[in-house]
Amino acid sequence: MLAAGCRTGPAVEPELVWGRRGVSPGSFFKPRAAVFLPGDILYLVDFTARIQAFDADGRFQDICWSTPEYRNGRPSGLGVTQSGNVIVCDSHYHTIRVYDPGGKELYTRGGNPGNDPGQFGYVSDCIEDAEGYLYISEFGANERITKMDAAGNVVATWGEPGLGPRQFNHIRALALGKDGLIYVADACNHRIQVYDRQGKWQADIGRYGDEPGQFMYPYDVAIGPAGDLFVVELGHHRVQKLSLSGQPRAMWGGSGRERGKLFNPWALAVDSKNRVHVIDSENHRVQRIRM
Repeated sequence: MLAAGCRTGPAVEPELVWGRRGVSPGSFFKPRAAVFLPGDILYLVDFTARIQAFDADGRFQDICWSTPEYRNGRPSGLGVTQSGNVIVCDSHYHTIRVYDPGGKELYTRGGNPGNDPGQFGYVSDCIEDAEGYLYISEFGANERITKMDAAGNVVATWGEPGLGPRQFNHIRALALGKDGLIYVADACNHRIQVYDRQGKWQADIGRYGDEPGQFMYPYDVAIGPAGDLFVVELGHHRVQKLSLSGQPRAMWGGSGRERGKLFNPWALAVDSKNRVHVIDSENHRVQRIRM
């Protein structure tokens, strides 16, 4: 699927394309983030602030709820806890909300805007490690990652605006690798940064460009069950598959409305069969591919 020098992926037919534009249950409008829970149930949040559940073939699971308020803006990040609950990044309300799979709110973190420890600006994503620590990313007023323990105590923070290591420009997403490292989609620096769980910088993957292994606004990052790194690019309307060291392996997509093309994709999620579900945001649909 990868040709040296190619700028978009080849015309590979997706396995499945599903979704319809709308505001009724089972439809969505500008989906913004997605995550798989155990059993390959895909949770999506869209521009209407609704979180909905679908199986891996796009069948609606009769699960739909909204965050308490969304006049200031809608959530733009989803994660999953080790116990199988849904993490919702209530971005404009400076809050992490954790729900059970049916939509019952269990607890929150944050809620007070600011830059002191435990306060947040625009919350973009959140992941949890096997020890129960949360890693919360922000951009805008705070370009940083906060590590919290299970009780909500801040144990570490790192990051500031800039171009260098431990500096960020619009963190969009986080992923935890099987190597125990955190992969950060540093969107406006056009790279993936890699950190250990104490916040020590390990590596940069990629730089600005349109060749394989280069990025233009990487908006989401995921680690597949086979250990591959998947990156979706808003700017190039494509998905790349790389090794965890950044070696390009495959590329797919390109700008368009037809099947196999993408228009401003915001997110992706990888199921237990290593199939990539691309959140084709401005086309109001999901495309499933194998890379």
